[in-house]
Amino acid sequence: MEKDTERNMADRLYEFITELGGGVSFVEIMHKFGEGEYTIISDLNVVRWCGLTRETAAGITKLLDERRILMYPTNPIVYLIDGCIPQLPIAKQPPKGGYKEPHWAPAVLWTIEQIKAGMKGGYMLTDPLDAAIYREAGYEI
Repeated sequence: MEKDTERNMADRLYEFITELGGGVSFVEIMHKFGEGEYTIISDLNVVRWCGLTRETAAGITKLLDERRILMYPTNPIVYLIDGCIPQLPIAKQPPKGGYKEPHWAPAVLWTIEQIKAGMKGGYMLTDPLDAAIYREAGYEI
C-alpha cells in the first residue's frame, strides 16, 4: 500500500474516532469503512478484530504504532449491541507463550487526547497499574 493512502486512511480513522467521541468499536469502523478479509492479531494469538479492509487494518495499525490511538478493553456486550461478536473464546489472561488457538479481546478505540481527558475526569485508567502498563508500552498519558 502506498504511504499516502495509508496516511490518508489513518487520518480518516482518527477523525472518525474523534467525531464519535471515542469508545469506537470495530463494528462501527466496518460500517463506516467497509468489510474485508484482514485481521488485527497480536503475537499472543489474541485477535483484536477480523473482517477489516486492507486499508483500514493498515490505518489502524499505523495509528497504534504512532501511539495516536489506544485499544481500550471493553465488555463484549458492546459488540452484542453492535450486532457482531467473533466466534472465538474471549481472551482473559494470555499464557506466557500466547494462546494455542486464537482468542478475542474485546476492545474499543480512543484517541490519546480522549484517554487523557478521561483520566483527568477520573473515569478512565483509574487504577495506577493500568496507566503504568500503557506508559511502559510507550503511550504518553
